[in-house]
Amino acid sequence: MSGCIKGVRKLISVKQPMSVYVHCSNHALDLALQETAREVPIIRDALQTVRDMANIVRESSKRQKLFESLAGVAAEATGDGSKPTRLQTLCPTRWAVRCKAIDALRKSYKPTRDTFASLAQDRSVRPDSRSKIEGLHRALLSVDTYLGLLICSAIFGPCEELAISLQSKTMSLSAAVNAAKVLQRTLTSMRSDEKFTAIYADAQRIKEQLGLDESVSHRRRKPLVRYELIASTEVPYNFPSHLDMVRKAYFEAIDMLHATIEARFSHPRLQQLLAAEKLLLSSVTGDVDEESLEMLMEVYGSDFHSKGARLKAQLTMLPQLIALHSGGYRAGLGGPCPPYKPMSGRRKIVATAHHMSHFKAKMHQIRFRLGLVVF
Repeated sequence: MSGCIKGVRKLISVKQPMSVYVHCSNHALDLALQETAREVPIIRDALQTVRDMANIVRESSKRQKLFESLAGVAAEATGDGSKPTRLQTLCPTRWAVRCKAIDALRKSYKPTRDTFASLAQDRSVRPDSRSKIEGLHRALLSVDTYLGLLICSAIFGPCEELAISLQSKTMSLSAAVNAAKVLQRTLTSMRSDEKFTAIYADAQRIKEQLGLDESVSHRRRKPLVRYELIASTEVPYNFPSHLDMVRKAYFEAIDMLHATIEARFSHPRLQQLLAAEKLLLSSVTGDVDEESLEMLMEVYGSDFHSKGARLKAQLTMLPQLIALHSGGYRAGLGGPCPPYKPMSGRRKIVATAHHMSHFKAKMHQIRFRLGLVVF
């Protein structure tokens, strides 16, 4: 799609060199989450554990029945009448839709651990699969795995809500950018010692209930002198406790996600599309946004007559053209043009453009010159 040789982006840019290429809002959010998960070890390891465990259990009906039986026993022991939760696989493309799989493993942590303990002792399992099962079983015995699931659930939860809202048919580009800013404020509020302490305390409570192993803080060692390019006397920093080490990773994940969202939703090319959208929507109410018009003329001024003067005049006539076509207003009958809401009038602009030949040609010319192409 975005290939620089034979991709759609390249083919369109050949026909229209001034076309604008940006990712769609949902894909931009996925890329931000993907970059965060790749750079933060505690997020990367937790997601990889969820993926591997779900794949191992679901690839065999025998393993699936074993897990369901153990999950049923655990549900009867709790006595809450809840239905056993099945392990869910991670979506390979949509990073913002992963809370369901994370929460499924977190709620079925004990039956999952018992399932892998049984599979690790099953001699009918292939040796290569058994070694992987034993490694995952050791991971389930550590409280660090459950702590990673809690952190992933806390961070991915608000992102999933944003992803759902971005899929709305009535979502505009400006509304998507504002929704991303709301997510950034939410992440900022989550970056506090109180929030992290609550997550860490929840993990310690589950550790006592399930008898998980205590976390071990590995001491960082200074590399040998012969392996250093520049001789240094600095001593590697060692965290005072495991809590401090995990707090640093938690804050790092939030900071990186906040920064990547800011970079994805404030790109300079995206600002051009925001200006074009704001100009069209403001023109529906008869109030042409001068700032947006000037910004677009700086980029596409050579494509319009009189530095956009004719375009401004045509946009000023836009409310009357829409009202005349919709039957809500007739020239010569008097009375002001009925008010139109920018968001609800957006679809009416497109419908009007398709039924008015002159206006349709003009809007097509404006769109093509502005290069309103979003992937």
